[in-house]
Amino acid sequence: RYPFYGLGILGMCPKFLTFLRYTLFLVLYPMGVSGEMGVLNKTLPQLATALPETKNWLLRNVLQPGLSSSHSWPTVCAIYALCFPPLYFYMLGQR
Repeated sequence: RYPFYGLGILGMCPKFLTFLRYTLFLVLYPMGVSGEMGVLNKTLPQLATALPETKNWLLRNVLQPGLSSSHSWPTVCAIYALCFPPLYFYMLGQR
């Protein structure tokens, strides 16, 4: 990504770099999303034992009193999985 941006600013971006920039995301974007979700899935049991049914330390305030860590991460994973296809196809349309 960064060589593409740097050379683009200088007006010297080769065509193969442009091709790679807009083609490799077809493989790399799903790999990154699945890797992130896999890491979250692996850490959920450890998170559940480290913070058993306590309020998530990031969200501990008066406005969100009932949000526990054991429910918040699976919810984030579900939202991520639901939002991935529209984002992916939007990027595909931008090619």
